[in-house]
Order: sequence, then C-alpha cells, then structure tokens
Amino acid sequence: MTGIKGKVSLQVLANPPQAEGFYIALGFKHLGKEYTQLGTAIRMIKYIL
Repeated sequence: MTGIKGKVSLQVLANPPQAEGFYIALGFKHLGKEYTQLGTAIRMIKYIL
C-alpha cells in the first residue's frame, strides 16, 4: 500500500485532477476508514493547490 501511495503522490504533483480521480476510485474500492483518509487527503490537496 505504501508503494501505491507513493505513486499517487507523484501523480498528484504531475496531474492533480487525474490523481484525485485515482483517490476517489480507491475510496469506492475500499469503503470505510480508508475512504475517509483518502477523502481527507483530497481536501488537503485542494487546500494546498
């Protein structure tokens, strides 16, 4: 999972909208606590950008 998050982080820097879609896809795939964490990450990214 750490490797996936690392790749997603690179995607965020390269292409925020695409990476956001990837986070959302992961969120729906892993409902529950992980989805909440991914949603928080999306909000943090939007806030930074």
